[in-house]
Amino acid sequence: MDQGRMRTIPSHTLSSSDAPASRGAGRPAVFTAIVMVALAVLMTVLLGGPTMPLAASIAMAGVSVLLVAIGWVVAGPRRP
Repeated sequence: MDQGRMRTIPSHTLSSSDAPASRGAGRPAVFTAIVMVALAVLMTVLLGGPTMPLAASIAMAGVSVLLVAIGWVVAGPRRP
């Protein structure tokens, strides 16, 4: 009957709680905070790198990568 036609959804039926993306959102504030700490560590490595020992630079870069990974696991998007 009306199979080939599109229907509009009334605006009063949509809300932020109905949005499917909100179920898998995670915790963006926590993730952002963890990534900002990792950024601060990386900036320290980049700015202080020439005067720091190589082992310390590599260790700090590894810590920043680990922080981003932990942030993704703890506060990243969730499956609905």
